[in-house]
Amino acid sequence: MKIKGNVVEFYNSIYELPAINFIKIQKMWLINAGIGSNITDFDKHFKDMIVYANAGEKNKLLNEINNTRILFNNIQTGNNPIHYLFLDLIKSLKKKAMRMLFYWSFPKMALRKSKYK
Repeated sequence: MKIKGNVVEFYNSIYELPAINFIKIQKMWLINAGIGSNITDFDKHFKDMIVYANAGEKNKLLNEINNTRILFNNIQTGNNPIHYLFLDLIKSLKKKAMRMLFYWSFPKMALRKSKYK
């Protein structure tokens, strides 16, 4: 596939992925399932915090507070764990093999995504 003159090649199936890419994809799915990525998930965390506070379960309450803080930061900065999955599906970019992409570089790439429409 060509995007703005750059050749981008993707893996055709999940079975072609290197093991590390598969593990990172699974990690992002787990983060999305546990912490979430939208305002509906934010509401769910608050419900859980109320339940844990009323039940006196301090450790679970603190865990929910921390998860909510991460979720709030992700919503505020526009980070979504599902968006990171795309990076691990890229096989090559500009005909160079993509062995490892670091997630901290993704926000910079995401800001430029509008150029690739």
